[in-house]
Amino acid sequence: PYCHLTYIPTHTLKDTVEIFNREAMKGAAGHEFVECLMYDRDHGVVMIGDMTDAPEDKSKINSVGWWFKPWYYKHVEGFLDTTKYKPKGEYDEYIPLREYYHRYTRGIFWMMELIIPFGNQPWFRYLFGWMLPPKVSFLKLTQTELIRKWYAEETVVQDLLVPWEHLEATVDHFDKCFKCYPLWLCPHTVYKTEPQGFLRAPKNGADVEYYCDVGAWYVPQ
Repeated sequence: PYCHLTYIPTHTLKDTVEIFNREAMKGAAGHEFVECLMYDRDHGVVMIGDMTDAPEDKSKINSVGWWFKPWYYKHVEGFLDTTKYKPKGEYDEYIPLREYYHRYTRGIFWMMELIIPFGNQPWFRYLFGWMLPPKVSFLKLTQTELIRKWYAEETVVQDLLVPWEHLEATVDHFDKCFKCYPLWLCPHTVYKTEPQGFLRAPKNGADVEYYCDVGAWYVPQ
């Protein structure tokens, strides 16, 4: 099985929120996978995907799990390159499903760049990429007290679940406070239940309310 992914580059915060909102709000009639990576306040890539048994075009298969392939978030960032791709275009590919589920594994999302700054360089990927990702237990074992203190004091590791109508203001606030990129945006649906749980019931007596998880994990600029 494969995940058929479509990448939609965006070049303003407003466009990002509108397109992300459009795709995430389709509900059961929409896509099986929806997420967005923002590389600064006004540039992002919305990704929508669906599972399929076989690709319609085998030339579009991209096995992102190979050790020599670019880290996934860097691959996605490439769709913002206007010398190769049209700003308003949509681009698709097929990723083997297991590799899609592990798309961020080799780069530990984008935190690996803090551990091995040159880890995404072609020479390193071809020669040593097979060693990634290192086990977290090994990283903790080899950390000095100085490195642990640096991570604790200098990095942001924050997930914020916000109502959908506040997403644009939240991204703007993160940009002003941290300038910590990439930002990971992931839709989250809250249903009316009994008992309700940690999140409040949907507003106005509705059965469902949409939230967005905003993930910031990096060093503020």
